[in-house]
Amino acid sequence: MLKRETRREIPTSDRIFGIKMSRGVHAFRVPGRMADAPIGLLGGTPPLMGAIIGLGWLHVEYDLEAVAPAYRADKAEWLAYGDAVLMELDDADYLPAEVDGVAGILLREWTERIQIHGEAREKADFFEVTMGELRSLRSTSRSGTLAVVADSAT
Repeated sequence: MLKRETRREIPTSDRIFGIKMSRGVHAFRVPGRMADAPIGLLGGTPPLMGAIIGLGWLHVEYDLEAVAPAYRADKAEWLAYGDAVLMELDDADYLPAEVDGVAGILLREWTERIQIHGEAREKADFFEVTMGELRSLRSTSRSGTLAVVADSAT
């Protein structure tokens, strides 16, 4: 782990929460779509726990040395990243039960957030795509007028 020169300012967001651990309160951010890659590639393996913790890490005083690979990285790169995060946490004397617990919380929160996004997409699915224009299937104003957006290609 790398000691930060200045303390990280933790932003206020519904994606950020604190967890009391043996080494004090730690802040984590629920990973966004970036987490799709390791979750899909690594399944329930231990490196997945490291990857999800690394993607959510927001400690005020320490950064992880492990650098997350690009979204389209292959399985080997995500395995190496997850392993590197787990090794850093182990070297810093984090308890294995805490690591497991944090990973579980982050995965649960990520799953709930993705489900909410899926439900929102389903509810917002009110556009009928037609040739040459995009037409709303629901009223977009109080007057009940349907919005029509002309396609720029026509």
